[in-house]
Amino acid sequence: MKLIGLLLLLASAGNAYERTVPNSVAKEAREVLEKLIAIDTTNPPGNELAVAKFVEPLLKDVGFETRVFESAPGRGNLWARLKGTGKKKTLLITMHTDVVGAPKEKWDTDPFVATEKQGYLYGRGAIDDKGMGAVAIAVVRHLAKSGQALDRDLILFFGADEEAGSQFGMAWMLKHHPELMKAEVVLNEGGGIGLEDGRVSQAAIQLYEKLYMNVTVSADGDSGHSSIPSQNNAVVRVARAVANIGNYRFPVKLNTVTRAYFDGLAKSKNHPLRKVFSGLVGKNQKKKAKAIEVLVDIPFYNASLRTTCTPTVFKAGFRSNAIAGSAEAIVNCRVLPDETRAQVLGRLRKAVDDPQIKLDAPTLGKPYQSPFKDPFFDAAAAVFSEMAPGAAAVPYMSAGATDSRKLREMGYKAYGLVPMPISADDKSRMHGDNERVKIESIDFGVEFLHRLIVRYAGAR
Repeated sequence: MKLIGLLLLLASAGNAYERTVPNSVAKEAREVLEKLIAIDTTNPPGNELAVAKFVEPLLKDVGFETRVFESAPGRGNLWARLKGTGKKKTLLITMHTDVVGAPKEKWDTDPFVATEKQGYLYGRGAIDDKGMGAVAIAVVRHLAKSGQALDRDLILFFGADEEAGSQFGMAWMLKHHPELMKAEVVLNEGGGIGLEDGRVSQAAIQLYEKLYMNVTVSADGDSGHSSIPSQNNAVVRVARAVANIGNYRFPVKLNTVTRAYFDGLAKSKNHPLRKVFSGLVGKNQKKKAKAIEVLVDIPFYNASLRTTCTPTVFKAGFRSNAIAGSAEAIVNCRVLPDETRAQVLGRLRKAVDDPQIKLDAPTLGKPYQSPFKDPFFDAAAAVFSEMAPGAAAVPYMSAGATDSRKLREMGYKAYGLVPMPISADDKSRMHGDNERVKIESIDFGVEFLHRLIVRYAGAR
């Protein structure tokens, strides 16, 4: 076994790989993550400035040029650059530091106290997105201290407000300081490394996103005292419409990215559903139909196969003994990039089947895709193949929205890949209760990101 610095054979997340960084780097990543979790950056109000002030000296101490930007009171963004030789263009790694709310009464642990339990680290932001931030901090500190030569400048950006649209984060930075964000390639969240039955099964490298569209469902009716009800009840009408929308299923479609995604998974030796994926992308119509039947019952894959619209907000009434004269609901749609606003609203109108229901939605944005064939994508795939032989690195269209869309809109090549392996169960906790990350996954993430930066940005 060739020795590269401290080289260990590490068995982690069901895969064995040679470690090229000291144990202390993964230990530092865990310690940094614990401290990041302890900074409550629930958005709103955010308070991301506290994270920027915590992280800045960690990077400045190892030679990074740093700047903190306060886009609004308390909304802090940290920009940091480690200079390379300049032979190649910049690599930008971006993370967001705000988190969604975490009702303490629904958690088994305090969401803002990092708690280690049964091989996991629990806390809000453990995955989304402070985990990636902690891994990046530990890795780049190690690279800087070890004197690793880089042919590319390395920029890290810790942004505010991603969970609410990035008005005070990435969007603000691109508007006010675009000169600091110039890069050939961006690494962001949005994709990830999957765990199936305890084994690393795939690296889904996000280069495309479904489009975000909120549909307002509303109706007017007769108001009055609840003791004398009317048949024209706005709450009942909107509730019926929302139920119809909730039960509606958009048609299944594959585009170039999702076809490549499922085709790649079909070739992954580590994925238990590889035969199902093979049926989906194959020419046998019976196998295709059976594969669709299986996959649409799995929420994650269902979201990759079709446009989805799900009710999220209901607004009606003001007193228990008064009939509301109007009612409104918000239905959040994640639209396949090749579908239009008119098509989505047309299908929803048919599902609602009530002319007195009003449907309204803003203009749907344009889809932007990063290229499949790119040296960065190839580097990420090669590193993944080294660390998880038999598993597949595949292009991925995410159902969720990230800052990458704003970057792609401005011409950046942006790729989403959280380097820590995550199971489907743990993905579901990211905006839910008891968010957690495997300790072993942090170790894997440190090794993966270190290898990726050295392969893509290291001096040759």
